[in-house]
Amino acid sequence: MNYKTTSGKALTINDKDEINRGGEGKIMLIKNHQDIVAKIYHNPPDNSLENKLIHLKKLDADIFVTPQELLYQNNQLVGYTMQYLGSEFFSISTIFSKNFCQKEKIDFDFKKAIAEKLRKAVENAHQNNIVIGDLNQFNILVNLQSELKIIDTDSFETPANPHSGVLLEDIRDYLYYGVVNKNSDYFALSVILFYMLTFTHPFKGIHTQYKSLKDRMINRLPVFVTTPDLKVPNCYVPITDNDVNALFKRHYIDGERFIISLEKTKLTQTAASNATLTTKLDEKHITVTPILQNTTIIDVFLNDELGYVETEKEFIVFDAKHRGYLNRKHVIKTSEYDEIFVGKTNILLRKKQKLYHYKNEQEIVEIRNFELGKNAEISVKENILIVIEEDVMFWLFVDEIFNGSIKNQRYEVFGKGFSHINGLIQNTGGVKRLFYNSGSTISNIKLDKNVKSVYQTKNAGVLQYVENKKVEYRYFVVRGNNVIFSTEELEDLVHFGFLPTVKDEGLIFEPSNGAINIIRTEDFKAVSKMDCSIINPQTSLKSCKSGILAYDERNLYLVNSK
Repeated sequence: MNYKTTSGKALTINDKDEINRGGEGKIMLIKNHQDIVAKIYHNPPDNSLENKLIHLKKLDADIFVTPQELLYQNNQLVGYTMQYLGSEFFSISTIFSKNFCQKEKIDFDFKKAIAEKLRKAVENAHQNNIVIGDLNQFNILVNLQSELKIIDTDSFETPANPHSGVLLEDIRDYLYYGVVNKNSDYFALSVILFYMLTFTHPFKGIHTQYKSLKDRMINRLPVFVTTPDLKVPNCYVPITDNDVNALFKRHYIDGERFIISLEKTKLTQTAASNATLTTKLDEKHITVTPILQNTTIIDVFLNDELGYVETEKEFIVFDAKHRGYLNRKHVIKTSEYDEIFVGKTNILLRKKQKLYHYKNEQEIVEIRNFELGKNAEISVKENILIVIEEDVMFWLFVDEIFNGSIKNQRYEVFGKGFSHINGLIQNTGGVKRLFYNSGSTISNIKLDKNVKSVYQTKNAGVLQYVENKKVEYRYFVVRGNNVIFSTEELEDLVHFGFLPTVKDEGLIFEPSNGAINIIRTEDFKAVSKMDCSIINPQTSLKSCKSGILAYDERNLYLVNSK
């Protein structure tokens, strides 16, 4: 379709080039323009956007992604152009996950850098008499170089345009009646910073009397208040710095509203405090075997019989065929290869754009029939790799390598319609699709949710999505042609283990306080519990033939029932 800009420039935008969609509009690539995209509204806005644009142009262009030119069709205002950020940027909500921070080595120095950029962004807006309003975690984007971008700027309040009052519930300041003003921006900023530092929203949890987030805000009941009536979320990691705690206390208990700065704080990453085992632990119904201890663990991956642990210096490959123990099979230096992938039997290594079939230390065979593109994104679905490039998707079958050739299948796709950071999700014409390994191939299924993030094992997972301006987390399982969700809401993206049982169903192993909850996917009801003293809600679990692997950032254990 053809559009015209404010300056009279003609632009061509095709429906097939949609890369994302929200409640207000869709984001589209623009033909022959690599650095900009268009936001096309579902319902055309009024002409007040023209006046708002004058004020938005005063904002710091290095941080705020503001409208560049308005777009018209048949003399009707329908949208605007803006900077295209690319797939390297992801929602700041991603670093609210302890597991993501562990894998990507995001420490408190990174978070402090982001916090200061956020503070300066809020100050910049207010200096120009602009109120951000919906300063929520999905409108703040970052990359691994700690760059920061704020989007959805067309919703900001300017001297010419009041705010709509539409906000994500997480950052609405209910103590002051949800009114949008500069003070509400300070409150929203505090929520983002608290979430980033503690992995928990300051007012999440379950209270015996005050059931809603709104009521807990009004009654000044943040997660750090000591009261037997409040069950604190399992994912909460308290702040150890008293000066920083005092800043949040002033906001949430004293009701003050001011801009929080972490610039002069001495906040540092605290060492893991998990107890370690020197020998096998025998408890009432289980045994716990130490595998790795006091080692920086970056990532763990397991198929049923083969897996690896990535540390700072090594990829350690384990044979997981036998119940009760893991057999260390290979040790590969991380300085020699960038990435490792394992199937049920084969090991594949990546070095830059080249792939290698690793048989043993003496026999490493280069894959000759396939080379990764320069900007390829790889998503692992058990023993099949999904490789997304500009306009093509490949499936690489790790267990089907013959004489330096790997079986692969090629499909034409719109590459920029895929999101990779928070699980592989494809956006096609406003429809979100989830990909999973269905046994011997890759299948996909439609998701009727405003998906923000997903943690997935085989055909089961946890979905984070926004519904009615509220962030929700639920278990799901793909059953035939349907996605079935749990009725009960979760606190976070639980990193669970999964054991398939009958067709499309299985058992979820969920970490909790001193136990592993066993949940069946048929109805998402708990059917059993394994008491285990080393397990806490921050523990990640993986299931294999050897047992259940339980790990955190420093320790790895094998858990088995007796």
